[in-house]
Amino acid sequence: MKRHLLYIIALWSLACMVSCYRHYQYPPVLQEADSLCAVLPDSAVSLLRAVAEDMRQEPEHVQKRFHLLTIKADDKAYITHTSDSLILSLVDYYEHGGDKAYLGEAYYYAGSTYRDLGDAPRALDYYQKALDAMPGDENLKVKSKVYAQMGELFGYQKLYRNALSSYQQSYQCDISLNDTIGMIYNLRDMGFAFRGLNKPDSTLYLLNQAHELAMSINNRQMDNRITPWVQSHSGAYAL
Repeated sequence: MKRHLLYIIALWSLACMVSCYRHYQYPPVLQEADSLCAVLPDSAVSLLRAVAEDMRQEPEHVQKRFHLLTIKADDKAYITHTSDSLILSLVDYYEHGGDKAYLGEAYYYAGSTYRDLGDAPRALDYYQKALDAMPGDENLKVKSKVYAQMGELFGYQKLYRNALSSYQQSYQCDISLNDTIGMIYNLRDMGFAFRGLNKPDSTLYLLNQAHELAMSINNRQMDNRITPWVQSHSGAYAL
């Protein structure tokens, strides 16, 4: 009897391991849409709309990934989120099953949804949940965005020390990713946080750092976004 019980326990443990390490497969079109989100979000939106009907025939985990990508593409294309119903259903799905690799991302877009809905406390709550769901060095790209968004929300509330801390965390993520564009934005935003703290020297120093980094990669478009701020904080300073 004891041996039989141990056998049942072993089978149950094996089933749990198989469930935990289930390999989810997704159609190539969703991988393509995900890639487009970063560089051509409008194209990602169009692609996802074109395959929406086909996705209805796919397994649940594919449909959920499709819906999360539609929210992601809209967010990247600066299409304002107007409802929380879809993202909350996705959060519930990833919390209680499904591909856990996307739980942090679901939390992130829940935060972004409440950001658009003007509910900063709930947005910050979901952003923190996103960070908690991505420990260590996992998903640094998403974590960088989470910290940057938190910094922006803190800045709107004039909580400049909190904003600065968040931007610094985002900066560290982008250093690890070797994401120069992200680092430029981080330096600029840290400068703005110091401006809110009435520390003009630190503001100017960081804006200059952002300018120099943009010039080091010969990115005139990025530098054009930084230069006016440098000039406005330096009086007669000339680039």
